Amino acid sequence: MDKKKFTQLMASVALTLGVATFKKEDGTFSLSDAQHEQIVTMFGQSFADVFRKNLSNYREDNSTVAEEKKFLTLQKEFDDYKKKTAEQISAAAEREKNLQNLVKRLSDEPERDFEAAKQSAVPTRKTFKADMTLLHNRVIENALNGDGLMQLAGETINASELQTEFGKYISDQKYEIISTLFGKVQATQYMTTKMTEKSEWRAVQSIITDLMQKFTPYWTPSGKVEFRPLTIVNRKHKINLAIKPAEIMEDVIAYLYDEGLQPKDMPIVKYIIEHLVKPKLDEERDIMLATDVYDEEKNSEKKDGDSGDIGGSMDGYVTILRKLYAEADSGMVKLMEGVTLTRENIYNEFDKIYSSIPVKYRTKNFNIHIDPDLFRLYELAREDKFPNSKNEDENKKRLQHTNFVFVPMDGMTGTGAFFITPKENFIHLLSKNRGSSKIWMQGENYDVKLFGEWWESTGFAIAELIFGYAPAANIEDEENQEETV
Repeated sequence: MDKKKFTQLMASVALTLGVATFKKEDGTFSLSDAQHEQIVTMFGQSFADVFRKNLSNYREDNSTVAEEKKFLTLQKEFDDYKKKTAEQISAAAEREKNLQNLVKRLSDEPERDFEAAKQSAVPTRKTFKADMTLLHNRVIENALNGDGLMQLAGETINASELQTEFGKYISDQKYEIISTLFGKVQATQYMTTKMTEKSEWRAVQSIITDLMQKFTPYWTPSGKVEFRPLTIVNRKHKINLAIKPAEIMEDVIAYLYDEGLQPKDMPIVKYIIEHLVKPKLDEERDIMLATDVYDEEKNSEKKDGDSGDIGGSMDGYVTILRKLYAEADSGMVKLMEGVTLTRENIYNEFDKIYSSIPVKYRTKNFNIHIDPDLFRLYELAREDKFPNSKNEDENKKRLQHTNFVFVPMDGMTGTGAFFITPKENFIHLLSKNRGSSKIWMQGENYDVKLFGEWWESTGFAIAELIFGYAPAANIEDEENQEETV
């Protein structure tokens, strides 16, 4: 047999037997009887005898030394592989054991504990539950159950207990209450809300116009900052309201009865906020956002207990419009200057709106924010002019042959004003610091005092994007209107 091939065979057989090399004396290799028997078992008697004979005739030289070193290297790699495999098998067995233990432990535990653990991992919204140990809640509950304890209500309602419950309710539902009280009213849905932590707000960037030009390989800027941003001052407002809990108990019970609620689902403090305070606040905010006039001195001389005067806490958007309309160089696009609107001329004057505003805005989908009385006057004038026809877009109240839609604003009633502006230019300003909006209660004998504070203002970002009509005396007086009708 070729010596090189036999060297390779010898290495293979030794590897199979799990030995580094065979026994060697005086340069001659030999098989032990045990090794011979192993080879017989694995490869047969004939192969074993031939291999043993050739091995005894094989003599070591330089080449066999190299082959032996190569074999030893292979053997080491083989041993390392077996060790690594054994470690992996052991680690897998350990993981399987741990998994089985976990399955067993979870199977032994009550399912409700596992569900509780799952829920605790995910933040959940707090839900307020009325404290049924407080007397006013027990009185309401008994009355709803027909136990007839209402005759005690006037003597047993404890303002300090109501204050305690109010404080916990505010703590649990703070941001939801703030949003409920000081959130959107009719006007704000047509505005863009901006949040600031500063006392004043201005648009960051003016409108850039006239950009396109014929190409030349030179820098020839044509865009001009045409418009100047207006400043909107953020103003602080407050609520001071005195309530006699005993006097509203019957109203609370009637509400809960009609709605099919229990006191725990509708605590008396929630009723006070949502059904006494919020509707009145919405009504007043809609008006103040429109027509309020800021008065630095208003209520400044008042003392504790004095009756406070309403209003004077900010300039409303109609107030701002009137100032801009009166200024000679305000930038506002003034419509119908010098005109007093009547039933006889209003329709023709509104026909001129389209051609009175800049060309680039004439085809836009804009709202005409308008005094409801002024809109009614326009509708009557339209009927006078076309008695046998209807508005071609009655439901949307669209100014005919334009994309402008009339939007009567509750807060503008009686102002005789209207204006057109993009929603992005009609700003509703709030404080970015949510902690600056507060509501709390104090108890005093059988009365409670409700306090609220928040920052809010309104205005316009850029005067040149306002197209409006807002003179101080703007339409014929109500008496003349009724005679004309």
